[in-house]
Amino acid sequence: MPEWYLSCRGGLALLQHLLGTAVVAYICSRKPRFLLRLLPAVIAGFALNAWFSYRFFIPEASLAALLSQVATSLLVYGTLVGIMFVCLEENPWRILFFASAGTVVNTMGGSFKTILRTVDAVEQLSKDTLGILLVDAMSYLAVDLILFFLLRPFTKKRDFILDSRNRIFFSIIFVLLLMGHSWLAQNFTARDSATILVESTYDVLLCAMALMVMFGVLEQGLLTSRVALLNELMHQQERQFIASKENAQLVNEKYHDLRKMLQSLRGKVPVSQLDELEKRINEYDLHINSGNPVLDVLLTEKLSVCSEKNVRLTCSLGQTDFSGIEELDLYTIFQNMLDNAIEAVIALPDSEERFIILTAARRGNILTIHTENPCAGDVVFRGDLPQTRGDPTQHGFGVKSMLRTAEKYHGTVSARQNGQIFSLEVLLLTSD
Repeated sequence: MPEWYLSCRGGLALLQHLLGTAVVAYICSRKPRFLLRLLPAVIAGFALNAWFSYRFFIPEASLAALLSQVATSLLVYGTLVGIMFVCLEENPWRILFFASAGTVVNTMGGSFKTILRTVDAVEQLSKDTLGILLVDAMSYLAVDLILFFLLRPFTKKRDFILDSRNRIFFSIIFVLLLMGHSWLAQNFTARDSATILVESTYDVLLCAMALMVMFGVLEQGLLTSRVALLNELMHQQERQFIASKENAQLVNEKYHDLRKMLQSLRGKVPVSQLDELEKRINEYDLHINSGNPVLDVLLTEKLSVCSEKNVRLTCSLGQTDFSGIEELDLYTIFQNMLDNAIEAVIALPDSEERFIILTAARRGNILTIHTENPCAGDVVFRGDLPQTRGDPTQHGFGVKSMLRTAEKYHGTVSARQNGQIFSLEVLLLTSD
């Protein structure tokens, strides 16, 4: 390669690292006046790294040359992190992760370039002043474009949670190991073309494995965040259950107080006015007596919601025995089933019939809870469950909550659509 290229390698390496980082970090939030921040930072970073590599360039293979390469690489990485801090509105761990991932992408591009240079025509082109830039463009751009499309299914998801120092520490260590291998290989000149080809191919595979592991960590982080969110939703449902019980008790007390007050007013207020007041008060007498205090609270609340939304809710619970199911679990299942049904029904035009049928039955230790409701259009299923609108590969948190609760009782959750009628069924196994 031309000596000018080697002497200012640090500045060019920074540009290549920035391009590689853009492959995975394009989803990051940008600070205001992003371009006004980016351009001066890149120019200053390029000048610094180009000067450093020129000032401390050692052409002969030696320990001093190896140390110079190490210092140059670390300065490039540090400058890359600094530019990202200046330009991106992200937490430090996220920036370190994507800087490390970008470095792996760049290392893969460099290894691919070394593979190309084992071809005589490419090696001759690399000795030319402009030819080396063409070889760089061919290798780095090709790898960056391929990785952009391969990693896009992972990087396009915006809700990654990267707050674990262990994950970031792993990524940085992996990057340092890759750099170390590259430094040692470049400083060992007694290598033939076959050895160089094998080493570079190994580097490409190692980089690919590193990216797979790193973005597998992302998926694990996303899964962890979803579990945490699901736990939070469960806690919210528990708080809502307690609040609903208190509100239902308060409403019942006020209702009975008003009824007594009406009785005391008879003979003092015209009958027509009392009848009108009694009619209005009775509108709030939606209390359901299912025999189960948990369901009494929940169904009374949902019946009130359905009444406001012009939805007919029919409950057929009979004398179903819900023993063996914890109160909060029972509340979670019925609440999510009814919430999903209400959401689907109120989306129907006013001209269509709006109804929800809720049934429950128990045979031996098998408890079955079933809802039916009309729905608009065809429901898309993934397995036996409907897909969420936001992500076609996932189910909504309501369904996840029911699944989690059903699994606790070795049960199942299933759904199906028959024409325009959607049905959801939860099966639980209880202790006798």
